[in-house]
Amino acid sequence: MIDQGRQLAVRAAVRLDSGVTAEMALDQELGAVGADHPQRRRATDLFYQTVRWQIRLDHAIGRALNRPLRDLQPEVRAILRLGALELLVEQHPAYAVVDTSVSLTGKLAPPAKGMVNAVLRRVSQEGDGPEEEDPVTALAIRHAHPRWLAERWLARFGEDATVAMMEWDNTRPPLWLRINRNKGTAAAYEDRFDLTGQHHPLVPGALAVGAQPVRSLAGFAEGWVSPQGVGSQLVANSLKLAAGWRVADVCAGHGTKALALIERTSKLDLLATDLRPEALRVIGQEARRLGVPAPKTRSMDAAHPPEELFRSFQAVLVDAPCSGLGTLQRHPELRHRCQMADVRRLAENQTRILAGAAQLVAAGGVLQYAVCSLEAEETTDVIAKFLGRHPDFSAPGAGRWLSPWEEGTEGFFLMTLTRHGA
Repeated sequence: MIDQGRQLAVRAAVRLDSGVTAEMALDQELGAVGADHPQRRRATDLFYQTVRWQIRLDHAIGRALNRPLRDLQPEVRAILRLGALELLVEQHPAYAVVDTSVSLTGKLAPPAKGMVNAVLRRVSQEGDGPEEEDPVTALAIRHAHPRWLAERWLARFGEDATVAMMEWDNTRPPLWLRINRNKGTAAAYEDRFDLTGQHHPLVPGALAVGAQPVRSLAGFAEGWVSPQGVGSQLVANSLKLAAGWRVADVCAGHGTKALALIERTSKLDLLATDLRPEALRVIGQEARRLGVPAPKTRSMDAAHPPEELFRSFQAVLVDAPCSGLGTLQRHPELRHRCQMADVRRLAENQTRILAGAAQLVAAGGVLQYAVCSLEAEETTDVIAKFLGRHPDFSAPGAGRWLSPWEEGTEGFFLMTLTRHGA
């Protein structure tokens, strides 16, 4: 009998190979079987664990193969990675892993049954194999991170912090929720729906629960909760606002932070903008679910806002598109897709967006910049370039860093700038 959880995980991995995000790949596969499928949670865990540990798994599989792994059929690659995960990380019995992997191959790619059997038997016998002589490469493989990133983090943070960061990235994240302040507190939510979650010391309104479909969460339909990471919640909470202010969120996406701002501060005149009009369409629906006024929305390039909006906002939030290298725990596929060239390209775009958004800030207003990355190119370098070209803005300090291994959040950088003059 085919293990349905493993089969769903393999099919989601094949979807991931097409270039979509891990979340989208899994949602597409699980959506086809329904929210009540008994193997939904198992499939989710197997899929994400395989993506997290892929670099280590591919290293072990590559030693047992007589051809490049990339040349194999996607289904076969996924089955081998899942089998290697169960052998090396989960440490399941070898006979069971090999048997179930071969059975699944018989269903999805029958000609490869013999090869899958031989490769996984060798992995079960040899494990990870001898460690690489280069200590940076060995560290990167052991903790399943790209070597270029390991090298950068070692130079910047040192070995202890780098290992702590990598270990954090490889843990299973809980589902963090933002409690709608208009409904009550986190404690009130727990009492009303008879559940117990994990609280976070940095954000009183944040509550973590076990992984589950968001729409099935207690109180979700009634607008009590929204999924949002702790770092993202802290970014929204750090923007100090007053009732009646005109505020712009210029890289709003689906409006997670914009709606958090509206929940927190009454009577905001808030404009949510994004380059992608399709992303903005859900904001009105979410506002209705939460029972809060919907922000105005507008599709625009934040790097080139229209002159009619210049100097008309008391606060502007720029949560800029970034590498996401501070979110590898929740978005593990980024470690396989992001390269140093992407970091540099994104930093150039962030510099343009911040300069464009600055034109919206009124005298005495604030411009808040945030990225879910700890890389210098996307953080301090962007701020230094901006301040060098905009003498009418100043910063109170070096910005706020959220370090996952120290504060239990996504990796974030946050800087608040003030505009002077009349």
